[in-house]
Amino acid sequence: MITLANFKQFFSSQLPGTTSLHHALSIFGTIVAITPLIRLHRTQRTVANIQQTGWLKSAQDAIRRVVGNTATFYSAGLETMGPSEEEGEVLVEALPKLMEELGIGRDDSLESLEGGLSIPAVLVTQHRRCMFCIEQTTRKGKPLQQRRQPTQVSLITGAYTQVEAYLYIPHCYACGADYFPDRIVKSHQGEKRQSYIYDAQYLRISKPAKLWINRSIAVGQAQSILQHQTFSGYASWFNKTHGPHGFAHQASSGGQASACRPRLTSEQSYHIFVEHMVRVLGNAEPQDSSIFHTRQDPETENLVKEANRWFVRNGVLPSALHHSCEDCTHEKRYRVLGNTENQDGQYAVASVEAGRNATGAQSNVTRPANSQNEVVWMAVLDGKVVGHLLCNAPVDPPCPNPPADFKSARFCENHKEFYNTCGIVGCNQPVSLPTKVCSQESHQEFFRRWEVRFGGSSVYSVKRTMERRLEAKQQAESGTQGPSLPSLPPLPTLSDNDPAYPRDGNVKHTFQATRSYCVQIASWACGMPIAAAKLYTSESETQVIAFLDKVWPKDAGHLLPDYIAYDRACFLLRHLATHNIASPWVQHVRLIVDAWHYIGHRPDDIVCRTRCNPAPVDGSQPDLVVEEVDGEGRVHKKRAFNTEVAEQLNAWFDGFKGALNRMTDYNFDFVVHCVLFLYSRDWEYRKEEKRRRLQRVQERHDARDAEARDVGMDVDGAMGSDLDQSGPDSGNSSDVSF
Repeated sequence: MITLANFKQFFSSQLPGTTSLHHALSIFGTIVAITPLIRLHRTQRTVANIQQTGWLKSAQDAIRRVVGNTATFYSAGLETMGPSEEEGEVLVEALPKLMEELGIGRDDSLESLEGGLSIPAVLVTQHRRCMFCIEQTTRKGKPLQQRRQPTQVSLITGAYTQVEAYLYIPHCYACGADYFPDRIVKSHQGEKRQSYIYDAQYLRISKPAKLWINRSIAVGQAQSILQHQTFSGYASWFNKTHGPHGFAHQASSGGQASACRPRLTSEQSYHIFVEHMVRVLGNAEPQDSSIFHTRQDPETENLVKEANRWFVRNGVLPSALHHSCEDCTHEKRYRVLGNTENQDGQYAVASVEAGRNATGAQSNVTRPANSQNEVVWMAVLDGKVVGHLLCNAPVDPPCPNPPADFKSARFCENHKEFYNTCGIVGCNQPVSLPTKVCSQESHQEFFRRWEVRFGGSSVYSVKRTMERRLEAKQQAESGTQGPSLPSLPPLPTLSDNDPAYPRDGNVKHTFQATRSYCVQIASWACGMPIAAAKLYTSESETQVIAFLDKVWPKDAGHLLPDYIAYDRACFLLRHLATHNIASPWVQHVRLIVDAWHYIGHRPDDIVCRTRCNPAPVDGSQPDLVVEEVDGEGRVHKKRAFNTEVAEQLNAWFDGFKGALNRMTDYNFDFVVHCVLFLYSRDWEYRKEEKRRRLQRVQERHDARDAEARDVGMDVDGAMGSDLDQSGPDSGNSSDVSF
């Protein structure tokens, strides 16, 4: 055991009096940390009967590094003074004797050292003054005071251990605001409201359990969600790895459970994500925006709904419309007018300088109507079939409201009366319980057949059954012995004289809730997502145009992209030309089909081939096709933009489909917005890492070239010196042979 007397003797005898406390504690902590090396040194010294071992040298090197390393403290803003180099060497040489005096390295001292220091965790806000009560004289907020005694809570630390902590709540007596570590609670018009602190270090995830976490855990969870982890899956991983019976604890405690190990439920896991993301999204808002606030202590459902109204809005990600980079923004190019085609049947392309000088009607260079800048942007659109449950009431237009109950309900609160009518669309007879149809025998038979096929099965069991039947059919056709599966009973058709007989032959019913059709995602051609929105019934041209108008409203006309790549761009262009030829999507934006879908469009579609070609090689669209010179000096034409980024983004987004299909409407909107925002942050990080990596490669190449030039200069200088010494005036010309 290290006693206070040993500790005092260490500081007084080994360190000079001018050593700062930060430096002294760092040295002492290093001495304690190298205990395993000293124990290995003692064992080898006893067996081999030697005084100097490699373990002791390594321990002395560790002390030598920390003695001379004052840069760490200066980087933290701490002006420290440590031992001189000579005093440090004396300390290093005296390390074996010092370890003996302190009792460090003996077997009986190991337990006390590994036990750690018993320091209570204190949870308190980072604010020292009230942000609402500004004093006129000092222009500073009034100091916060203590009004109540601390509350004992549980804290999950950044090391995934659960410890006891004390929660302090400073109070402002002037305005009555209570400052929690993660929020500020204040009365407003007779109601308690809480404002969220965006840079909070601790988050409360359960009020009844008095459970708090370190913010670093939420950051790690967000990264796991970005890799398609579910919230229940994260809770399961957390409990199996760090819980009372977790693998990490079993490895160090012999498999015994511990009460100090944390445990999370699926609800707490999702609440961690919500609490963290409302602060992340709040930080991304403009500086002049007001702070996100809700009623005091809202349930997770109400918090998510309020966050959707505050942050999601039209589905546009923060600052996404103002993004530009070399992959989605290119320098403007022009094609020459007048003699439009050369001898090869291709348009001549003018330089950018020629475009800058082209003014007036006599110009021989075209200039687009919306181009005030010398650059062009491209955005890419695509839809991903994923959606939450919707009311299946047989009304026109379809009801966009969610069902009253996401587990078993079929209709929303406004259409409850359809529970009392037959579930086959077109039949208005009262329902015959316990079925969902009327008493008509053909309807009863249809419902029985439907229930056998779909009623008690999940989508995965239906998919598995279809795959097995397809495999059995293929084996039967190839002549191999396959499993014999009974055929599913086909759904019957209704008679012609039935009032509910459908014109197209497909019976429509309301036996279960329907789903929103897809999520439409817009992104820049570099892969940076811009916005996302739900399309409820189909990916029709009308809904796509409404989505574009929300993303780029009239007041954001200066942010319109020059090109939009979309798999149905030619259909969208026809719709706009027919219904609204003055639309900015016709007048100021060029709609093109992405390269992959363009292959499947009809070759005789003149509109698609002439107006929506993603890469015309005749030079008619010089902004879409650029020339590149390869390593052998050959010139190649390539696409200027990547029109498939939406497909690539959808391939990543597909990993969330299973979880999103089971969410409520408000959780669906919130999670979609959050994962796309996290993806954009991750994209920026990867972009910056790529830039730094290329910069390091370029610096190495430059250094290698500079070294080669220096070596060449040295060789030339040496050769010149030798020639001067062996020239005609040196007297040794007869010894030189060429």
